[in-house]
Amino acid sequence: GYFEGLDAERAIAWRAADSFALREFLGLVLPEAPPDHSTISRTRRLIAQDSRAMNSDRDLAALRDVLRELLPDHALETAEVLKRGHIHDTIVARCRSADGNGERFVVQQINATVFRDPEALAGNLTRVTDHLFAALRARGTSDPERRALRPVRSPSGRSLYHAPGGGWWRAFPFIEATHSVDTPDSPAQANRAAHAFGGFVADLADL
Repeated sequence: GYFEGLDAERAIAWRAADSFALREFLGLVLPEAPPDHSTISRTRRLIAQDSRAMNSDRDLAALRDVLRELLPDHALETAEVLKRGHIHDTIVARCRSADGNGERFVVQQINATVFRDPEALAGNLTRVTDHLFAALRARGTSDPERRALRPVRSPSGRSLYHAPGGGWWRAFPFIEATHSVDTPDSPAQANRAAHAFGGFVADLADL
């Protein structure tokens, strides 16, 4: 998928079935079928789980450094690798604020091989999410903080942390009581997703 510029499992499966060169590379002979897209998806997630396991003290120390920069008034309590996605290393960090409240944050180390200008990426993300937040608030939409996910900003206003040993990090509030949907389970759900995407595009029209 990486070398062919394909991210979706269905596209990878279709390309493997269509290309004689890829069939030879994979050791497949006609009429043998290539792996189904669901098999590719499961394999990707297993690889992601294995490669993103936290290495105890070293990884926790790196995570504390990130939180110290972006959220200096929060103390790390627990950390768990988020086993979704295939680009960035993602961790769910449970923290305790200075006033004693427990909060969760999604902390990501940006894949600088894919996104070679992390500062430009962070600037674009901040510009888009701030614009969406302002549009929602101007319309009087309830819970704009939950509907426009904005990156955490440090006391100095930065949304990106560059670790001394290398690596670029960012964080987001964890939106509680939500779940993601990879594949719609009904036409109605697909319609709601399309409506949400249309609203997203419309809110960016005057950016």
